[in-house]
Amino acid sequence: MSFPTLLTLLRSRSACLLAGQLDPVVASFVYPLPIFAASRWIVLGNADQALSFCRHAHAVLCQRGVVALQPKVTAVELPRGGRFRVWVDWYELALPATGTRLTSAIYYMRDGSAGPQVEMIAYQLSRQSDICPQTEELALSA
Repeated sequence: MSFPTLLTLLRSRSACLLAGQLDPVVASFVYPLPIFAASRWIVLGNADQALSFCRHAHAVLCQRGVVALQPKVTAVELPRGGRFRVWVDWYELALPATGTRLTSAIYYMRDGSAGPQVEMIAYQLSRQSDICPQTEELALSA
C-alpha cells in the first residue's frame, strides 16, 4: 500500500463521514472492531453497531462545527502477513476556529480484496470523549 493511496483513502473516508455517507466507512471495517478512545475500549460487533456509532460520530462532528477532517499520515509500518499499522494525525477544522482539534490514532489494518480494511483503532491523543461515552449501548467489555 503506497503512502499516497493511503492518504487518498483516509481523505475519502473522512469526507464520507462528514457528509453522512456512512456505508463506505462501515464497509471498511473488520468485525468485531475494537476501538480504544477516552481511556477505554469499546467493541463494535457488527456493521449495524458500526453504523450507529458512525451516525453518532457524524452528528457530534456537525454539532461541533467541524467542516473538514484533514489526515496527516505520520508513519506506515511495513506489511507483515498482509497486516500493517498506520499512524495518523487528524486535524478537525471547525467553524468557529476555536473548535478546531487534533486527534492522533493508530489504525491496525489489513489488505482486503476491496482495499485496506481497519481491524482496530487506538486513539493516542484523543478528545473523543464526546463521541465514545455516549455509545454504551454499543460497548462490550474488551
